[in-house]
Amino acid sequence: MRRARAKATGTATGSSATLTLRYDSYAALLAVANEGKPEQVNGRSHEARDKDFFASKNWSEAYRYASQGWPEGAAKADAISQEIQAVLGHLIEQERISYDVEGAMFDVARLCQGEPEHWATFTPSMVQGVGRRYVAITVSMGASCAVSHEEIERRGAAISSLILLLERAGIRVQLTGGFYSEAGNHLLDLEVLLKGYGESLDIDRIAFVLGHASSLRRILFAVMESRNPEERSALHVGHGYGMTSNKAERTGIDLYLASPYSGDSPWQSVEAATAWVKEQLEAQGAIIAANA
Repeated sequence: MRRARAKATGTATGSSATLTLRYDSYAALLAVANEGKPEQVNGRSHEARDKDFFASKNWSEAYRYASQGWPEGAAKADAISQEIQAVLGHLIEQERISYDVEGAMFDVARLCQGEPEHWATFTPSMVQGVGRRYVAITVSMGASCAVSHEEIERRGAAISSLILLLERAGIRVQLTGGFYSEAGNHLLDLEVLLKGYGESLDIDRIAFVLGHASSLRRILFAVMESRNPEERSALHVGHGYGMTSNKAERTGIDLYLASPYSGDSPWQSVEAATAWVKEQLEAQGAIIAANA
């Protein structure tokens, strides 16, 4: 298991100062969030009101979901994911028949023709183009307050489906979660590694991290509340926490998902999310567009 570790740096670019936070696991980020003392910094992460805003009753409930999994959300995400994969899964994997002197069943026509290799074996064959063997995905975990919980849940489920289908096609995926915000001339650039190339996807964890409002409004707020007084003041902690923005430098990222805002988006229906997943599979060479 990867050892939980965090790194923080501060940089200045032009007239803007940037606080850069890097966590090599979600466990590392969660440990920082849980060590904070929000009551001492006028923080909102532990408020026990405005359930619609947080989508959780209190900090304890949100922390339980983050650390142990979110069963209800995972079930919803799985249902959406299964619906997407039911539509697109056949484009990734198909059965190829090979013949030998032994196998799962014999081909009557080949047997009657005297063909010694008349036994058939069915093996999966991946349908893919020239795409990369490794794909780095970064997902902004921020979201406009006008984006519904349902859209956020569909977004998380669509991302999970995309990763599962890419890896079924033999393309390894690295998943990074990011939170980027602006407060005056101060910027926050926070990232956490959610899945390495050689790791399997933890659906229960991803359902919360990418599909629950408390992932941002409790856990990430608590991380911001844990910083020193100067940084908290610069980032407007306790007074809005800055405005959600997007990552500026995307070198090394194959697919970046920007923060969702209200209005037209791929997350307003399962059908739209399915079309988005198909488009990404084609772009990464997991399926051949002409056959899709």
